[in-house]
Amino acid sequence: DGSGRRVPVEAEDAMYAVVRLPDGGVGTIEATKIATGMQDELRFEIHGETGALRFNTMQPNWLEAYDLTAAASPTGGKQGWLAIDTAQRYPEPAVAFPGPKFTIGWLRAHVACLHNFLDAVGCGVPCEPGLEQGVYIERVMDAAKRSDRQDCWMAL
Repeated sequence: DGSGRRVPVEAEDAMYAVVRLPDGGVGTIEATKIATGMQDELRFEIHGETGALRFNTMQPNWLEAYDLTAAASPTGGKQGWLAIDTAQRYPEPAVAFPGPKFTIGWLRAHVACLHNFLDAVGCGVPCEPGLEQGVYIERVMDAAKRSDRQDCWMAL
């Protein structure tokens, strides 16, 4: 209200979740609308025993990989994050539009979604993600909210 006083906030501006996967892996999920400096970022990181992968939609032409099995010597060896150029490595007909020098961006993602949908319709197969995946995502979000309210793990 401009007065400088603190007031209750009821909007879901941020969420954090710790998840256990069926194979025993543990992960974290974070989503926020209030992180300073994070334009329209969507980032994925996967860390394993022998390496890691990370992808950031703000740098869509690069996949970063870390290989812990790479030589660590002499002095650093070949260990470290490797940026793999993934720009425009699509099969026909996607290589023609937009041109290979352009970043992936929203247009590429939208055209790819349309292509996947039309290809599924043309081949007579279900398009994914579909209703079942949407319902599952709703179940996951509901379980996360219940887990927070009840302060316990929820099974899916």
